Amino acid sequence: MKKKELARKITSWLTLGAFSLQPALAFATEILPDSNAPIKERPLVTETASGNPLVQITTPTAGGVSANRYEFFNVPERGAILNNSYGLASTELAGYVQGNPYLATGTARIIVNEVTSANPSELRGFLEVAGNKAGIVIANPNGILADGAGFLNTARVTLATGRTEMDASGNLASIRVEGGKLSITGNGLNAQSTDSAEIYARAIEINAGLWAKNARLAAGANEIRYADGTSTPIKGRENTLAYALDLAAIGGMYANRIELVGTEKGLGVNLAGQITSTEATSLDVNGNLKTSGNLYTDGSTHIHADEIENSGAVYSKEDTTLTASSLQNSDKIIGGADTAIHASAIANTGTLAAAIAPSGKTNDAGTLTVTAKEFDNNNAQLLSGKDIVVSAENMHTQNSRIASNGDISLVSQNVLTVENSAVQSGRVLSIEANTMPLAGNLSANRDMRLTLHTGGLSNEAATENFGNLHAGRNLTANLRGNVYNQRKLEAAGMLSLATTGNLTQTATGEISGKSLAIHTADMENRGLMQADEEAAITASNLKNDATGRIYGNTLHVQASHIRNEKNANLEARLTEEMHLLKEKAELLEAAHRVDVTKFTSQADIAVYNANSKAPNPPTTHSKRL
Repeated sequence: MKKKELARKITSWLTLGAFSLQPALAFATEILPDSNAPIKERPLVTETASGNPLVQITTPTAGGVSANRYEFFNVPERGAILNNSYGLASTELAGYVQGNPYLATGTARIIVNEVTSANPSELRGFLEVAGNKAGIVIANPNGILADGAGFLNTARVTLATGRTEMDASGNLASIRVEGGKLSITGNGLNAQSTDSAEIYARAIEINAGLWAKNARLAAGANEIRYADGTSTPIKGRENTLAYALDLAAIGGMYANRIELVGTEKGLGVNLAGQITSTEATSLDVNGNLKTSGNLYTDGSTHIHADEIENSGAVYSKEDTTLTASSLQNSDKIIGGADTAIHASAIANTGTLAAAIAPSGKTNDAGTLTVTAKEFDNNNAQLLSGKDIVVSAENMHTQNSRIASNGDISLVSQNVLTVENSAVQSGRVLSIEANTMPLAGNLSANRDMRLTLHTGGLSNEAATENFGNLHAGRNLTANLRGNVYNQRKLEAAGMLSLATTGNLTQTATGEISGKSLAIHTADMENRGLMQADEEAAITASNLKNDATGRIYGNTLHVQASHIRNEKNANLEARLTEEMHLLKEKAELLEAAHRVDVTKFTSQADIAVYNANSKAPNPPTTHSKRL
């Protein structure tokens, strides 16, 4: 009974093939089997009642792969069907279709459609799998164009400008890509109904939209392992390509996850369009990467390239990581959580930021980390809702802003320059370098720590708006060279400045704190040094010029030689004030500051400190000093 039923089915299929032969010739340039291919790899192409090309795919191998060879493989706008059903099957494109006689032993797991001629493929409509869901592979070394392409009833789609290779067990082992271009244009490529869309080509050109759940694109000459998509670079055919992957301004990629791989050395990637993912984006380029479009992800972004030139917007709600030999950034690279930038040379004229939402609201979920040999900031910003950590051999900041709600750590192995710029820390600011020419502002809401290993501090801003150091708590500076100050160094708490070099302060310079501790070689002061409480100064030689002022509630000065420049008017006024202070004890109780421009020796200071102590309150009588 079963044999008779099978015989009837075979007869009906043969009859269908005979009646469908003439219509098939009409669309031979759409899908035409390779007449020279082995019988087992030669599919039967018919037409559905609605006029769609219907491919009766070949019998699958033991590995479940149906291998089909073609002279032409083009999908028309009305769509085409790959029949993976032994019995009657319902389709979205053409309603019900007859069963496939080649599938008596089972349906396919993967359907390979490979062009063996010199004809490229054009995918201008949807390609549907009838019956059991199966992976689709379209392989054409001559190139593939997608314009309105789409896929139905398939979990995985692979478009490759290469040749497929099978293993001894009948599994699809790999795809070898040596040349060819895959272009997405016009109405684009819609792979949203598939779990995974993969594109492998020597060159990929995107001038329209690519929509997918998960998209993986590998550009360059590669051998791709089909099982996991890993790429191994091989020698390519052509050497005239400018970019391995080119996303034009009118193009775009939209997926849950996007992975772009450019494996071929020397071939760059140009991203001028829109890249949007809801989970993650990964770019790995063995050449140069140029981004001028918008790259946005709700998840994390990881970018690796030889050289990166960014003039677009890169934003991730979670982490953003860039690794390159060099980075030129003129726009925005922002992470909603951590942002890490690692490059040998960084030239930043835009914004590098972490822990910032798309609305601009900051959070405390991430740190901006920058590591480089040469780091140049010019008209730029480094921002973080939490911390900023920069490590470089040389760091130069001009006309820029570095700001965080948390800590800031700037470490340079050689020179760290801050010119017409502001560094603002919401907590602790720590700076470490060999030398530091300063013509900008440094501020910390809490402590500030400044360490210079071989040089001193040159604070000589040309304008009054710059050259200010302010700590909301303590300011500690440990230096190994000369200090030149013509602006402000101030702390709400303790200000400690220690250097093995000399300290020179101009008439416009100010050093102030709740308390002062200054240790230097020679000191020349023409400006203001003041402490609300104790001021302690240790120097080899101390020269206080006529305009120099040193104030403190309690003053300790240790120097081999103290020299005070004379100013007749100032000296006369100070002499009178000193006389009044000694005569009237009540004025000593109200005095908060001491001007020491008149002192010429440590003996003078000792005498003054002894006489400046407030007297005990009287018991039965009072005494005038």
